Amino acid sequence: MTNEQFDALAKLARLRAGPAREACRLVMVDGASVPDAARATGMVYRVAHQAVTRARAAHALAVTASSDRRDVFGWYDPTADTLHKTVHDDDVVRGAQLWPLYR
Repeated sequence: MTNEQFDALAKLARLRAGPAREACRLVMVDGASVPDAARATGMVYRVAHQAVTRARAAHALAVTASSDRRDVFGWYDPTADTLHKTVHDDDVVRGAQLWPLYR
């Protein structure tokens, strides 16, 4: 993700300027890990992780809103901190929310 894309996502998700937004930028733009982003911004890991989780969910929703494809789905697994892509509902953890994604 570029800085410009992150700025647009931050506006859509109403991320306020501050350490949480900076932690999200470090993870989503610079590729930092959540623990490294938490340390760099002076945040508690749990709070940084929650902010990044919300930003990733907002990103998945933005992709859904801009996508006309409905054959590929994504789901976020907070235990593994990853966004998965699948074509089959059987691959999804029970209770996870599905979002249509590009391939």
